Amino acid sequence: MLDATDDINARMEELKVPILLLHGEDDIVTDPKLSQILHDRCSSADKTITVYPKAWHDMLAGEPEYMKKMVYADIVSWISSRCGGEGDQLVAK
Repeated sequence: MLDATDDINARMEELKVPILLLHGEDDIVTDPKLSQILHDRCSSADKTITVYPKAWHDMLAGEPEYMKKMVYADIVSWISSRCGGEGDQLVAK
């Protein structure tokens, strides 16, 4: 695990594909600052980071329903905006 972390850290600048980083502000498994570092260091011209206040590590399963819906909506919107669609029809209301 530490080797993998070291490898990622050494190669962050090589990341050039579009990237969406979503992190819970209250995550105790991984520090949200690490997602910010990845965002700042990667070479992608298309990068988005969102840190959700009061959210933990597993935002798609371990959070209240409103948080899960918000995260899913953000994911669908991000993907859809890069595919020429609106994505609203994909988000459960």
